[in-house]
Amino acid sequence: MNELISPLVSRDTESLISHLTSLLTSSQPSVIAIDGKCGSGKSTLAGFLAAHFDAALVHMDDFYLPFDMRTRERLDEPGGNVHYERFHKEIYLPLKERPYPTGLNEPVCTYHIFSCATGTLTETRTLPSKPLTIIEGSYCMRPEFRDLYDLSIFLDITDSLQQKRLQNRVGPEAMNSFNEIWIPLENRYFDTGISDICSITFRIR
Repeated sequence: MNELISPLVSRDTESLISHLTSLLTSSQPSVIAIDGKCGSGKSTLAGFLAAHFDAALVHMDDFYLPFDMRTRERLDEPGGNVHYERFHKEIYLPLKERPYPTGLNEPVCTYHIFSCATGTLTETRTLPSKPLTIIEGSYCMRPEFRDLYDLSIFLDITDSLQQKRLQNRVGPEAMNSFNEIWIPLENRYFDTGISDICSITFRIR
């Protein structure tokens, strides 16, 4: 398993898999959230679980806020850095309203992908209907979305390890943007008590 989630191997991972297996015994589809700090391993954990359970996977990175919406007022809002209006329309509502199991082999919806490089919506992606859907990324536990989830996971990480991982991922030149913009925006959102309302918290050290 990837080193990013190696702290979750054995007891923690087995317990999580057991919990999700129990969820899937229901006659209704399940949706889980994986929120947490950047560099904590959210995408890696989500990818592992998606492969293990043949689950559908949605990344909140695809719903970052367009450049023309990034006003000071919006960015001062905890969790305002995500285009939550579009996520609500393109993902939340289709998942809440989908027929099941009648629609199991039918796509749930088609949604747009935001490109951080261009600041535009560059393509579309189809979300398949699966017994398990995983929503992964910071801001997925905004209040508007919480009733969608049957289980929520928060990944915490120490500041020192976060800095080390981000340096390895983006390089030293990009670290200024993370430390001056993206991490403070995330922390403003996390300070509203996101980890406290999640079903499970893993602390990566």
